[in-house]
Amino acid sequence: MSDAWYHLLRCVHYLGYHTADTMSYTFDRARLFTLVTSNEAEVREIEGLLKESGKPKARDAAIWVIEGRAEGNATVYRLREVFHPREVTLAQPEHTPGAKKKFVYSLDGKGAGKDLGESLVLNGRPWFKAFFEESGRFGFGLDHLRNPEVKEHFLELVRPFYQEST
Repeated sequence: MSDAWYHLLRCVHYLGYHTADTMSYTFDRARLFTLVTSNEAEVREIEGLLKESGKPKARDAAIWVIEGRAEGNATVYRLREVFHPREVTLAQPEHTPGAKKKFVYSLDGKGAGKDLGESLVLNGRPWFKAFFEESGRFGFGLDHLRNPEVKEHFLELVRPFYQEST
């Protein structure tokens, strides 16, 4: 496994959510490895981790981004990316063109992450329905991922993306 994999294992994990209903554009039009949010408590936690970066025993943050997209009569949920925020700034209107909601913060991974594409559909997985309800139906936008079982499921899903190329 790659060094990036072992780095991901040591992180404090967060969940981010993207939906065209709120953003007015699909995930494919969003900037990779960037998430906008208004959740100040979680942003402050991540800023604290960033300040400790480089110190012994410092931990990094990992943000797992789920996209919810209407397809027919249902919403399909996909795990789209995981990234490590490197900078927190105030969100600018150009970060979210056409969004129905104003966001306060922008977390930028500056290329530090994995684009997972559209293949990791979460609907139908045995653990997903309970997680969906437990996480407030993703209504928090950015939230600390506290459920260790779900974190393990996410890690198992992305493991192939971290295989060292031969």
